[in-house]
Amino acid sequence: MTKDLSECTILAVDDTEINLDLLVETLGDLYEVIVAINGFDALEIVASAPPDLILLDIMMPGMDGYEVCRRLKADDRSRDIPVIFITAMGESEDETKGLELGAIDYLTKPINPAIVQARVKNHLQLKLAQEELARQNEILEIKVQERTRELARTMEEKERIQSELRLARLIQQEALPTVFPPIPEAENVEIFARMEPAKEVGGDYYDFFMIDKDHIGVVVADVSGKGVPAGLFMMRTRTLLRSAASHNLSAAAAISKTNDSLATDNISAHFVTVFYFICNLNTGLITFCNAGHPPPLIINKGKTSVLTERTKSIVNPAIGVIEEVEYHDSLLQLEAGESLVVFTDGVTEPVNTQEEMFGEERLAAVIEAHGHGSTQDICRRIFAELDDFQTGLEPFDDITVLLFKLLRCG
Repeated sequence: MTKDLSECTILAVDDTEINLDLLVETLGDLYEVIVAINGFDALEIVASAPPDLILLDIMMPGMDGYEVCRRLKADDRSRDIPVIFITAMGESEDETKGLELGAIDYLTKPINPAIVQARVKNHLQLKLAQEELARQNEILEIKVQERTRELARTMEEKERIQSELRLARLIQQEALPTVFPPIPEAENVEIFARMEPAKEVGGDYYDFFMIDKDHIGVVVADVSGKGVPAGLFMMRTRTLLRSAASHNLSAAAAISKTNDSLATDNISAHFVTVFYFICNLNTGLITFCNAGHPPPLIINKGKTSVLTERTKSIVNPAIGVIEEVEYHDSLLQLEAGESLVVFTDGVTEPVNTQEEMFGEERLAAVIEAHGHGSTQDICRRIFAELDDFQTGLEPFDDITVLLFKLLRCG
């Protein structure tokens, strides 16, 4: 808090009692004035109780004012105390000497009370302003240091979180099949898939596995939400569905069992849309269950159609919301050379800078433009078109595409 002028202390140093009395009379009603009759006493007073300003006579026996000023300015404890010389000499070279020693002003004898009051007030105000500025700078410096430490802690915490997210992403990516062709036992099918999370960790996933020597199970799923919570729910869904699918040739039964497990005590309130199908490798017959998921596309000789145009399939509810929901299987006869394109809504719902949605028609056009290529080529073209479509915008949702092609039956 800034000191008030009336709280300031003035030290008057003069070997003449009349001069000291006049200074006390001039300044005593405005400030606390203490006196010293020589330089030695003045230095002792300053050492024990530093004043706010010193009025210092030059010509004094034993130690003159110049020496007193020199010692004051040589001491770190008193170097910043303003010193005003009082002299009867008035010669310019004496003033220069005093200013070079660190004095801030000169007053000449006989003193003029009004001038003394004005000069003292001005220098005290300047001193108090400098002290307040120094105090504010000190406060600012403390705040800067605190903010710097806080920022350092924040950056450390951010880096820790980023490191953990990178690890979580790596763990999630390692859970997704990445070897294509994936399964030696299913040599008559071609599979390629890719998942790109909108954040470090995504809620989409794909999976495929052998149920028995003649049947392969394929999954594409989309957990509501994004980020770590969705990623954790995704991993749980994957584990439960794999377990439910083991030796189970009903896609609906596996989905139903997974739903009951997820819906029990689902405090996160996440839900999952799933397209799960089982392909008979000998006949190409597909048994599938669509739990609230976008219907796949079928590629036949480079042309696309929607699954619902080929079969009267049932769209079942998403899983993880309500227990004991009845799910139903649907059938599709996939012919040799045909492909299924299974995707999440992150493919069709992106919006570009013109606020146009990518949409199923654009997806179908991309597929048909490259429909005679391999599953890998088609998948890569879809992602390339999506990248171009969203140029300048951050991805708003996870994106997953899986292509399943039946090369031949048996």
